[in-house]
Amino acid sequence: MYRIVLSFLNPILFVLALLFQPILIYTIIRHSPSNLKSLKWVLLNTSCFQLLHATTAFLTQFRQVSNLSPIQIWSYGPIRHLEAHYCYIVYHVLQTSAMVSSLSAFFTIYMKYHASRYVVSNNKPIKIVKMVLFSIILASVTCEVILIFHQSIPAEIREEYRLINQNTTEHSHIGIVDSSVAPSFINMVIINGLVFILPVLAYILRRKVIAIIGPSIDAVSAAKGSQSRTFLNVTRRHATTISDQIFFQGLTIQVLMPFLLYVPVFFCQQFTTFTTIELLFQQYFIFVFPAMSTVVDPLIALYFVTPYRKQVKIWLNIEKKKEMAGQSPSAFIVV
Repeated sequence: MYRIVLSFLNPILFVLALLFQPILIYTIIRHSPSNLKSLKWVLLNTSCFQLLHATTAFLTQFRQVSNLSPIQIWSYGPIRHLEAHYCYIVYHVLQTSAMVSSLSAFFTIYMKYHASRYVVSNNKPIKIVKMVLFSIILASVTCEVILIFHQSIPAEIREEYRLINQNTTEHSHIGIVDSSVAPSFINMVIINGLVFILPVLAYILRRKVIAIIGPSIDAVSAAKGSQSRTFLNVTRRHATTISDQIFFQGLTIQVLMPFLLYVPVFFCQQFTTFTTIELLFQQYFIFVFPAMSTVVDPLIALYFVTPYRKQVKIWLNIEKKKEMAGQSPSAFIVV
């Protein structure tokens, strides 16, 4: 049953991602105002890695058989007909692209918190967070490179998988996840740690942003009020209840996404790993749920970043171009 559902769901997600992500990338490059320069590159980075994530997820269509020891990775996608070591490399590309796009999305939330907190620009915290996130990515990629050279490249391992995968009509075996191997264990800790820690940190940052910005919308000191409205990109003349609601709604959706798409299925993974109970839902969907973010995230950006939303309205002839041009560059909301 799961394979029947996924035979329709995987292509649909891939086609939608191929539709929405290039639109977002084009919009970011061509229609980002100058005061969105910092956020522009973060959004562009997120979108590019999500496009890579969507492509590799469709080509591979992995199944993680977590109740076996060591955990086995099977491929049901078009790439299953290639040799196992090529599929194993793409498996790690998929993991890395998903991780980088998630960290990049988290970084946008941190940027909002940072902008709401500091009246005078202070780049030191931003640099520290960048270094931490880059260190996490570097550690994970290092472990993956080691695993590729030790668990897929050697001739005897390649020959073993050639014998196993003589018939790839349905699926192929492409590799294992062995927690007894140090690089594999470290990478598992990094990925699973991020899955459970990032949503909590994002929720904490959301609460702090609302605590800082919420009261300042109605009454705050002149300096703090000016800074907060610069972050929200809403002048006093254009600040409205609807605009405030849109900002907080966008922030809330960004925070909820990991809780909905990552946490449940990875919790099931931990359960099956320790109990060896077979949960087919977890095995089939642990790579599908994260791929759903590659469809949802560009829609969030196109709607909740007001310059992008206005541009989409212009393309759809809902709003005239002169209406957008007549506004002050600061009269839009960035979320």
